[in-house]
Amino acid sequence: MKRSYVAGGGSALCLAVTVVLGACGVTEVAVAPLDPAGVWQSTVDGVSETTLDFSADGSFERFSVAFSSETCTRESGTWRVDGARLSIGLDMRDGTPISVTESYDGAVEGGVLSLDAGGLAASFRSVSRMVDCVTYGWGAWTGRVAANVDGVDRTFDDLEVDLDVDAGTLRLTGHWRPCPACPREVPELILELGGSPGALEPATYSVQNAAGAQRTLFGFYHPDPGNPDFEGFSTERLSPPGEFVLVAIADERISGTFSFRGNPRSDGDVAPDGRTFTLLTEGVVDLAYR
Repeated sequence: MKRSYVAGGGSALCLAVTVVLGACGVTEVAVAPLDPAGVWQSTVDGVSETTLDFSADGSFERFSVAFSSETCTRESGTWRVDGARLSIGLDMRDGTPISVTESYDGAVEGGVLSLDAGGLAASFRSVSRMVDCVTYGWGAWTGRVAANVDGVDRTFDDLEVDLDVDAGTLRLTGHWRPCPACPREVPELILELGGSPGALEPATYSVQNAAGAQRTLFGFYHPDPGNPDFEGFSTERLSPPGEFVLVAIADERISGTFSFRGNPRSDGDVAPDGRTFTLLTEGVVDLAYR
């Protein structure tokens, strides 16, 4: 227990400040428990950046970035405090299970979180928003998007991902290239999820064309994307069946299954091969940002 003594003029004075009063002349200061809840960041310009997220529910995330090598490591787990002692239990690093415990002496003062592990000290400033590895733009989405399209198995490789988990939006676009070395052109496949007004979370998202619908799916497929005379098939007309079962979602992870029927985007339109609808089944999305 920290003790403060105040003396003057040969007599002891009783000090009153957020204290537990003892005998006159001796004041025992009540040490407030450490509360690191929030997002904190430490940056060494041009060298490294570390961002910590201590969530109020006890979950923890850390993103460690090295600018020179353009690498980003994500770790997650839990945190707890005992007085001014902070313990972090890590159970995941870049998608791989781990079991690591870290302990620090900590303090929060003036918007700065100070952590000390056996003499190795670091300071973190309070920031308003958590980052992720996608923020730095060094990696790419890798994995698999595939489906059975009208009885034929297809894999979509040239993907663009537009994701905002908190805003409840995801748009996956599979682009068409007329040749391997050609620039990508029009979309061949689009999967769009809407979770607004809430965040995206594991759930079933379905084709719903009514105003104000929630947890919605929009699907699009073009069997001949280079053909300018046909607009492709989509789920926006006639409310055809379709759903996307979102199994896992994070800023760097998308996993789920999907199926939908697409109708011509214009009434009476017919595909170049004579089809009047398309059916995508056994769809799989398994993507990670690396």
